[in-house]
Amino acid sequence: MELQLPCQTLTREEALNFLVSLHGGDAQALYERHEAQRPSATPAQVVTDVETETVFQGGVIEIATHHAAGGNNAYVYQWDFRPEPDVANLGATHCGELPFLFGTFDSYPDSPMLGRIGARTEALWRSFAGALASFVTTGFPNGEGLTSWQPYAAGSNSQVLHFGTVNSISSVPSSGPWGECPWPSPRSIQSQSRPVG
Repeated sequence: MELQLPCQTLTREEALNFLVSLHGGDAQALYERHEAQRPSATPAQVVTDVETETVFQGGVIEIATHHAAGGNNAYVYQWDFRPEPDVANLGATHCGELPFLFGTFDSYPDSPMLGRIGARTEALWRSFAGALASFVTTGFPNGEGLTSWQPYAAGSNSQVLHFGTVNSISSVPSSGPWGECPWPSPRSIQSQSRPVG
């Protein structure tokens, strides 16, 4: 059974009107670019993609670029976890990684953003929490049994670590509109420069 939330039933016209209220004259172009990138998306999903780009992606990359330009390590990740089953058709959600950071799945019983808790969620919890715990304690998010995570480097095909069904690395284009990247919600963590050793 799939649950339809009222905001997920937007028509194309309603979606465009909503985006006009936020982005004015840029709304049509933003909508059409994201619609073309994901032809099977509903109008609500296109709105989500537009807002993900404008609220999260550009700012995260700008912060990481500025931080790296100052000679500091910056690490960027994207939360790709989609619950199974996804009864509310939520996909990867904003703040969906918090139970994985703290291992507090029991605090969210029957949460549609988590789906079924099992081996898949526990493996992702260990990987995500392990990387962030390593970062907090050492300034580097790498460690034994963790996916290798390289720092962001401005002006290159910088690395983004994707946490989700399978942890993987992707590159951020060195130029062009952020909308070329089909990201659900990147986040950025940064470290201060520290001597190694």
